[in-house]
Amino acid sequence: MNHKEAVESKIAGEADELHRRRELWEGIATAYEQGGQGAIQSLLAERSNTISEEFEELLSQLREEL
Repeated sequence: MNHKEAVESKIAGEADELHRRRELWEGIATAYEQGGQGAIQSLLAERSNTISEEFEELLSQLREEL
């Protein structure tokens, strides 16, 4: 990968990260408006479970490759 491609890849990754962060904060704001602190806790617990499941899948794939 040349320098230009590396920079473009980094920029795209940062844009994706910003988008995911914005979606999370919008979800938190909506949850608070709809159900207060308890709704935020529920939302974050769901997101945490999703992240854990995705991590386990990736870890499993890595183990298979090794």
